Amino acid sequence: MGRQSLRVSSSLATTPPLSKLVRRSCFYAAVLLLIVFYLFPSLYVLSTSLKLPVDYFTIPPTWIPTSLTLANYEKMFVDYQAGTALVNSLLIASLNTIVTLTMSIPVAYAIARYHVGGGALGFWIISQRMLPAVAIVIPFFLTFRALNLINTYHGLVIAYALFFIPFAVWMLLGFFEDFPQEIQDAALIDGCSELGTIVRIVIPILAGSIFVVALLLFVFTWNDLLIALVLTRAETRTMMVFFSATLVSPTQQDYGVAAGAVVVGMIPAYLFAVLGQRYLVRGLTMGGLKG
Repeated sequence: MGRQSLRVSSSLATTPPLSKLVRRSCFYAAVLLLIVFYLFPSLYVLSTSLKLPVDYFTIPPTWIPTSLTLANYEKMFVDYQAGTALVNSLLIASLNTIVTLTMSIPVAYAIARYHVGGGALGFWIISQRMLPAVAIVIPFFLTFRALNLINTYHGLVIAYALFFIPFAVWMLLGFFEDFPQEIQDAALIDGCSELGTIVRIVIPILAGSIFVVALLLFVFTWNDLLIALVLTRAETRTMMVFFSATLVSPTQQDYGVAAGAVVVGMIPAYLFAVLGQRYLVRGLTMGGLKG
């Protein structure tokens, strides 16, 4: 009898009280609502890309297509040749990320380690990024037209690098300042050159932080419309230019194809973030390295 009472009391002790279950249920319900709220635009765009034209503007709205179709994607790649714009975006965004990081890492390291330019140089660099793109796109166009760089891949990469280097330097500057100099000094004592310590020690340890900057550069370049719209033509147009062209057409607006372009345009950034999630987490937690 005593054992049965002990079992009953122990089972009651392990059973969570009703108030705790209610709080937990409310918490998960709130999280689910937030997820649905933030994913709703993406899900609606995906739904629109799979609809027939007759379902675009029905009242009440057709949230789930009555009949799924891939005609919009077929039209996008076959009739509108969106594959060229997709390849252009991948190429330009990747090259800009590499070029910008290659030029920004030495600058950020020099400012962080040797205080080049004093304390005002870092602020002056980021102040150049505060200029809106619309303020510099016309000078860019006039200069690039004089240099025959309009409608060229290297012209676009140069334009994006000039625009995003201040941002990359400012981001990397904080990571280099937080890096423990004692680790680098130990390698110097062991006979490694300073360049060797940067390549073999500093950059590998800061790989997660550098990946965060690379991801931001890739996404910013991929999503840019204004610079690409001014400096590209049919041969070098990007996915954003293609997307805007399907919505602003002299004949009709093809909303299904535009929605398909948005869905295809979201895939590379998502893959970039998912495949590099390990480095992304390391980079976001790099600020606690000194502690």
